[in-house]
Amino acid sequence: YTSKSYKDILHIFLQKIIFGNQIFKTDTYKKFKIEFDKQNRFIDSDTIRHIFTFEKLSKIVNPKNIAIIGDGKLNGVLGAYLTFPQAQIFNINLSETLINDYLILKESSSEIKSSIELVNHSNFKIGNKKLYFVPSNFKNTLLTKDIDLFINIASFQEMNMQEIERYFS
Repeated sequence: YTSKSYKDILHIFLQKIIFGNQIFKTDTYKKFKIEFDKQNRFIDSDTIRHIFTFEKLSKIVNPKNIAIIGDGKLNGVLGAYLTFPQAQIFNINLSETLINDYLILKESSSEIKSSIELVNHSNFKIGNKKLYFVPSNFKNTLLTKDIDLFINIASFQEMNMQEIERYFS
């Protein structure tokens, strides 16, 4: 993720030119800002894309189970948790990325870090955890789960079409 630095003023200025002022006044942005400030993390353009997405979703859905595909840097997981705090979240990714996500989450002040489970077998059952880390080789375990919302912002570019079709199924 992007740490804060003295260059932030210029980045914020450019972000306001590119994205306009309105997104910076939303509840979603304010929630991200509070959490990112605690982590000394800068809200970069990837994060703003997630803020736009969750701001829009907050007005049209209220999911109980959310699957985030290929998140990286926890922007989607954090957005899902901040926007839909009652939902259970399934973070599907490569194992190496899930390790990085866990390390970022461990350093955060978010309450979600105390309610995590790793999906490590094909007979996985949903319990009372808030966040499930699902290695991509166990993505099929979600086929029989009641997922209300799947979110993928920018992760299919490194996959071949056959793998992308598996995700869509």
